[in-house]
Amino acid sequence: MAGRTRTIRNIATASAAAALFTLSLSAGTASASPSEPFADQARAAHLTPAQDGALRAEVAKYLQRSGGKQISLNEIKVDDKRTIRVAIPGEAHPRTFTDHGSTAPAYSSICNPYANTQNGYFCAFSGYGWTGSEDPMYYCHSYAMNYTGTGSWVNRQYGTHVAKFYGKSGNYIDESLPPISAATSQNWYHVWRVVPC
Repeated sequence: MAGRTRTIRNIATASAAAALFTLSLSAGTASASPSEPFADQARAAHLTPAQDGALRAEVAKYLQRSGGKQISLNEIKVDDKRTIRVAIPGEAHPRTFTDHGSTAPAYSSICNPYANTQNGYFCAFSGYGWTGSEDPMYYCHSYAMNYTGTGSWVNRQYGTHVAKFYGKSGNYIDESLPPISAATSQNWYHVWRVVPC
């Protein structure tokens, strides 16, 4: 009888240990931060799962097209003068995200269409009327165009430089006006490359 009692106690002890181990594993999983990059920024900004997912999908699309490195939840650094700012689909402008939240969506100082000074940049927008994502282009070389619908642009390059738009096969399509200028509407559908200067 004593041997049987000891066996029941050993089984009960083993069962309790297994239950505690399982409980600690599930607690650890629940408190672990997600493996998604910049998840802290999404949480701090109180993004809904739908907003977070839509923004990540947009960023992934731009990364694939333009290359570069994602440096925040919605920014892609392509070179030392080009950081693409991606808007959450449905919002008028990109936000500035930090680990402490996000500022209200707004133009960057580089791409502000109402500025009256030249700064060397040609900026393409994904939406009509300078809305949506911003893609600032500075150097005189060929940039991949990320947008495929009706967008807009701002030309704040130096001198009298225009930005030229080229199609998939390298054919010339159109160009911007000289600085300082802006267009509320530009069909990006057939534009595959942009060459400022």
